[in-house]
Amino acid sequence: MNYYEKNKKDIVCLIPTWLCAGLTLGAFNNFRRYYPDVPVFFIDDEYSEDAVNKFHQTYKGSHAEIFDPDSTKLIGLPNSAYIRVPHEGMETEGHGNAITKAMPLIRHKWIVHLSADVRFTREGVLEYMFDGMNNNYCGAGERHDSLEGWPNVAKELCLYRGDLYHKYGLNFFGGGKLGGHIDCGTLMYRDLVEKGYKLKYCDPMSYAVHIRPNTENWDKYY
Repeated sequence: MNYYEKNKKDIVCLIPTWLCAGLTLGAFNNFRRYYPDVPVFFIDDEYSEDAVNKFHQTYKGSHAEIFDPDSTKLIGLPNSAYIRVPHEGMETEGHGNAITKAMPLIRHKWIVHLSADVRFTREGVLEYMFDGMNNNYCGAGERHDSLEGWPNVAKELCLYRGDLYHKYGLNFFGGGKLGGHIDCGTLMYRDLVEKGYKLKYCDPMSYAVHIRPNTENWDKYY
């Protein structure tokens, strides 16, 4: 039995969303098509005037099309859980804060971190990501080292160890409080690699597409 088969009952998918419920529902439906038995957690930001203003400061032009604050469409979906927290920080800082707030409720060994604007295009992405791994690994994804040279993977689609996260009291922080350029999750991966765990660098986006408004992929996969 390979490593994926050994662990698939202890894998969950975590989809962060920020006032883009329709985009996130599309990610959920796409993920379900390939992995119907993997539980999905949503981590969403509470609706507020300040959060809406920050959203529109971040997403301008055609990207404003993803704005959809109707979070009710994400509640009560099969084999899923919906978590909502106050929005704190811009972009990667806010992203890291949200994941950190969600993690006390997620006690699984492996977390698939999936961006709301990613869609799988063929079967086998998780099997591919887990291939060749063992318990000495703490994560997998496309190599995305920090400017400091710390090990890290791109967050569009990646894996990380939930059990180790809790064992060592880690967090998913990044962004402004740490200098502005540090990607969320970087310090978590850095700390785990320093403890002797490995990262598997691979190309999960060869199984997926990053959709953008006003593109062919958007019309096909949204």
